[in-house]
Amino acid sequence: MKAIAVLALCSLAGVSAQDSNCEAEYIVTRCLKTETDKATACSSTDYDCLCAAYEAIATCYNNCPNDDRAPAARNQVTAYCRNVTESGSR
Repeated sequence: MKAIAVLALCSLAGVSAQDSNCEAEYIVTRCLKTETDKATACSSTDYDCLCAAYEAIATCYNNCPNDDRAPAARNQVTAYCRNVTESGSR
């Protein structure tokens, strides 16, 4: 599970799919660095932590809403937060 999270983080942090028309890309890049570090610190079974971390990562894209990486980030929020709901953590 931790390997999946790391792979997901790598795909989120990739620069190849960034929105080249977004003037705030530097903000997104910095936000992703900060928030990805927080997500990496979560245990692979701490769904509360992962849900919150990926919500923060998805929020990074508010500065560049057309960024190609934004949908993947929202999908991660859905997946981890669903696990919180199913496990009864929240």
